[in-house]
Amino acid sequence: MHPSVRRWLLRTAVVVGAAASIATPQKKWSIEATLPAGVNDATRSRVLVVSASREPRLYVRHDEVWTISQSKESPTAWPATLTFEVPAGSTVGGISVEKGCGGGMCSGECEPPDGEYVRVDRVDLTSWTLASGESSFTRAMGKPGPRQRIEVEASREPTLEVTAPGMTYRPQIESRGSANGRATFVVDFASYRGTGEVKTVWTVRASIGGPCTGPCPVPAGEYVFIAGVFDE
Repeated sequence: MHPSVRRWLLRTAVVVGAAASIATPQKKWSIEATLPAGVNDATRSRVLVVSASREPRLYVRHDEVWTISQSKESPTAWPATLTFEVPAGSTVGGISVEKGCGGGMCSGECEPPDGEYVRVDRVDLTSWTLASGESSFTRAMGKPGPRQRIEVEASREPTLEVTAPGMTYRPQIESRGSANGRATFVVDFASYRGTGEVKTVWTVRASIGGPCTGPCPVPAGEYVFIAGVFDE
């Protein structure tokens, strides 16, 4: 479990304990699930499929605030399998099952009973992508020349890809941000170290994308296209 989740839980327990005039929180046992790879790819939404012997708690942080996520299902019997949606921009701090050992303060060990468990069966990462048509420009490699400025019209922040057949070299692409739906990129070939002057046709393609759950059609109203290629 993420250390900041533990601190948040401790602060919550202290507040609850103070409200109830209890100096020490109730003892409880806890089992934590192993978080698989990809669970904290915050660039996309995720769907976690979790199996547990009793109701699990999934701790999610968004905008520096921890919350306990609710599953899409409401089982009436346990064990059960549940799905949790984690939106893009959020991170998972931990998944656990737990139960108090007794009322108020208790002594002795507080161990999980046999048969208790929680596990992440899988993590679904899904996203849609929309690519622009291709534009191109010719560059005389091996000699100084202007940089290229690429203007892209898009419904959201785009990425840019610049390639050429047979070329393993990739130029530097600098994003200059966007305003009013138009993004500006500068393509710089200063790092090229090849010899000889070779005229090369470079292809430019822009794309946008976003997270989704289940079927992933491109949402209505999304668009991206190359608005212009200029010397700079």
